[in-house]
Amino acid sequence: MEKPHPLVKRALVTASLVALVTAGTLAPSANADDHLKHKKKQVEAHISSAQADLDESSHAAVAAYTKLQSAKTQLGGAQQKLATTQSQLVQAQAVAAQVGQQLAAAQAQLVTATAKLRAGEQRVVDQRSQVARMAAQSVQGIDPRVVGLVALVSDDDPANLSDQMQGVGNAIDHQSAVLAGLRTAEEQLRATRKQVKQAKDDVAKQQAAAEANVAEQQRLTNQAAADEQSVVALIGQRRSAARQAKVVEKTDRQKLKQLQAEDAKIEKQLKAQAAHAQSYSNSGPLLMPAQAAVTSPFGWREHPIYHYWGLHDGVDLGVGCDTPLKASGNGKVTQEYYSSVWGNRLFLDLGKVNGHAITVIYNHLTSYKTSVGESVTRGQTVALSGTTGWSTGCHLHFTVMVDGQPQDPMKWF
Repeated sequence: MEKPHPLVKRALVTASLVALVTAGTLAPSANADDHLKHKKKQVEAHISSAQADLDESSHAAVAAYTKLQSAKTQLGGAQQKLATTQSQLVQAQAVAAQVGQQLAAAQAQLVTATAKLRAGEQRVVDQRSQVARMAAQSVQGIDPRVVGLVALVSDDDPANLSDQMQGVGNAIDHQSAVLAGLRTAEEQLRATRKQVKQAKDDVAKQQAAAEANVAEQQRLTNQAAADEQSVVALIGQRRSAARQAKVVEKTDRQKLKQLQAEDAKIEKQLKAQAAHAQSYSNSGPLLMPAQAAVTSPFGWREHPIYHYWGLHDGVDLGVGCDTPLKASGNGKVTQEYYSSVWGNRLFLDLGKVNGHAITVIYNHLTSYKTSVGESVTRGQTVALSGTTGWSTGCHLHFTVMVDGQPQDPMKWF
């Protein structure tokens, strides 16, 4: 049957290339280009088959295996999601500490700016009071500048003139200083008010960030709890799928054991018949049962699900359902029966071919077009392809038994 385990894909592709070269030396082509094209198609078919891993397994095994792999994949995704959520929560908690520090700094700056504003406002009030007193004195006619001018006119004592002038100058300087101080205090007050506004905006911004962080932490906490529940549920599903797969595996292994006994019996019979094989006038290469690409070559490989090492005792041809399958040579139909693993089987005895007793076996058939004991001729339709038995899709598993032993069919075409 078809499709190797992924661990041996590269080896299978390499083996396929070697088999193709070997087959090419045994069956000369009429045209070198056609031969190369044919080999290229076969290589592509081998590579394609290497991407599919679930044939040679019962339908129950494929279903159980697929379910188990799906559960494992989902569990892995859920665990990764949980880890991501937990990481994001840790980051949010770290940000919370940083935001808290920034909020505290902004609040402290606001307190300082507010105190500075109050002091500035008081300073402006004091300066304005001084200016108001100066204005009142001026209105009452006691402006020091006027007083000084009167003194200059009325005082006859030149000795007092210098003192009077100094006093007038001092009074004027004081008034100028008071007015300048008021202007400075008002400018400082305006700057402080801007600082207070900025501090309030910073506090509001940091408070909003803190509130958003709290909300994000809550969201992530809830998400982490949901993710944990999902992981727990998926662990249960994986365990259930694994138990189911074990039950199916036990049943399949029993069938495989029966198949091995059946194949051993068939080989023994064919070996016994080989000594008495008659000739059906076959010579040269056998006829391929259908013109189709080889989707899985002859050879040893690991079972994709149960991982035992076994022989793929034929080649799989990628034929569609109900494709007519031809007799590979002149011969007689010796057996037709159903196997739980191989599905509908047909054995065609070709007698002696190049000195060897040859029997070819067609597997996974939909129906038969001949009967046991019937003699057939090369190229005659003997059956229709299908997907009975252990098969994931319509194809032909074709086996060539040489003196009772399976050989690579590609060496005989």
